[in-house]
Amino acid sequence: MYKNYFFRLLFLIFGLFIYAFGLVLMLKSALGPSPWDVFHLGLANYTSLSLGQINQLMGLIIIFFSWFLGVKPGVGTLCNMFFIGFFMDLFLHSGFPPEPGSFAGRIIFLISGTVIIGLATAICIVANLGTGPRDSLMLALHQKTGLRLGLIRSLLELAVVISGTLLKGGPGFGTLFFTLAIGPFVEVMLAVLKRLIDLIWLTEFFEQEQL
Repeated sequence: MYKNYFFRLLFLIFGLFIYAFGLVLMLKSALGPSPWDVFHLGLANYTSLSLGQINQLMGLIIIFFSWFLGVKPGVGTLCNMFFIGFFMDLFLHSGFPPEPGSFAGRIIFLISGTVIIGLATAICIVANLGTGPRDSLMLALHQKTGLRLGLIRSLLELAVVISGTLLKGGPGFGTLFFTLAIGPFVEVMLAVLKRLIDLIWLTEFFEQEQL
């Protein structure tokens, strides 16, 4: 039981690691960050905090707000809040990966970043240790308003893009591409990941168990 939980926790942290890497690839593409990073970059213009620290701070605020609305955070929620920002700062401070030197390279960074975030999201779903802060907010608003989850997600991302744009967070083509492509990528990656888990006999590690 505890072995399975520990394995899933490590699996989740790996997913958050590559999630942060995908976000950094999008940033370095200079074609437009993810919707939430438009907002985070906008806030970074007015604070001395790093991008990762702003990500963590916003995640913490969202966790408390979602909890107030009735959605309690899980282990995965707290890990998401801390580790994505932590890993983002590690990548950004290390200078890895280097910025692409051509437009083709930027396109590759954008597409690769989106695909990697799709895979990372699938990993976090399969780990089944709780939703991230922003998904918790989406669930909380769904419970309070009765609106469809997809509509709430779209409205949230529209709100952060508009807010980030007003704060000079710099949305671009990549922001639109991510918004349109991330759903299908997550769906495909989730199906592939579940199939892979079945093929290498790891299904038992992802069974839901009560500790």
